[in-house]
Amino acid sequence: MNFMTQLPDYISVAQILESLDVINIEDEQLRKIIEILLNRIEQLESKVSKVEAENQKLQDENNRLKGEKGKPKIKP
Repeated sequence: MNFMTQLPDYISVAQILESLDVINIEDEQLRKIIEILLNRIEQLESKVSKVEAENQKLQDENNRLKGEKGKPKIKP
């Protein structure tokens, strides 16, 4: 797997993390590094989601102030 490649939107980091078996990595130092990196990825994914939501909110407000309609809120 090439990690520099953009993953499709339907594949979440959570799905990838579930498929990894970090416990069976014999090299303790490598295992700790991977665990730290995976935790950081989860933190950043959460932060990105929050920033995207805030960005959409600000874009909607900007459009409203310009007299346009914001993005409609559709409940899932």
